[in-house]
Amino acid sequence: MIGGKMNSQLQQAFADVSKLPLFEQNILAEALIDTVRNYKLFADDELHWDELFHSEASQKWLEKMAVQVEAEISEGKTLDFDPTSYVSKT
Repeated sequence: MIGGKMNSQLQQAFADVSKLPLFEQNILAEALIDTVRNYKLFADDELHWDELFHSEASQKWLEKMAVQVEAEISEGKTLDFDPTSYVSKT
């Protein structure tokens, strides 16, 4: 095995796949590779967004927006929002 440990479910899946014809093994291998690649891309994106969200600049901007929203609420500049009024009845 390359790269580390594999849990028993994945070991069983590979054992089952190894019994399939080579053509089907190739299809499943490609699907698994795509899934792992997409997972890595998603994880990288999530990490990037976490870094942006937790940055000092983002926190300052969020604090500024919170103060602005609280002021607008206290000044009566907001309207009640009923999401059901925006749902199509058709």
